[in-house]
Amino acid sequence: LGLVNFTFGFCAAFMNGYVNGSLTCRNSMLGVGSIGTLMALTSLTAAGCSLLFGVVAQNIGKGPVIAFGAVAFLVIPTAVLVGKPDYSNDYWGSSLIFLYLLQGVGRSVYESTNRAVFADFFPGSLNTAAFANCIMQAGLAFFLSFMIQAFSNGTVLAVIVLILAGMVVPGHLVARRYRRKP
Repeated sequence: LGLVNFTFGFCAAFMNGYVNGSLTCRNSMLGVGSIGTLMALTSLTAAGCSLLFGVVAQNIGKGPVIAFGAVAFLVIPTAVLVGKPDYSNDYWGSSLIFLYLLQGVGRSVYESTNRAVFADFFPGSLNTAAFANCIMQAGLAFFLSFMIQAFSNGTVLAVIVLILAGMVVPGHLVARRYRRKP
């Protein structure tokens, strides 16, 4: 279950460190002055998607929503690695906003559906410790991500996010398989 937490932490740090610091600030259409607005767009997207995903989870289950969030997290580093935003393509111009929207989708799943899954797995008095672990796991991933960024480039971090996001759905399925019912 913790894979969503680690994926969110690493991806958020990838966005805050690498995307903001190496791409957005050099983008002539966006620039460093737009970072606050783009981060607010991420939060707004997360809030809107939380409402939508709540309805979807009630109708078809939380698993597909978790998968959708994992895909959003997966697309961010894939797009950066494949699309190679750089000076020659003006760091994608306004298309770079797409990464912030995807981060909002993933954050929505982390903040809402993921916590609902934790509440399902750890009911009653167990959920306080479970939610504390969610925060600790995401925070640890965020910390490790910034440590890695200090000694490497964005490619290393992108690959880590790719691997973690790719493990979310299999990890969720394994957790469901071995879940102890109260």
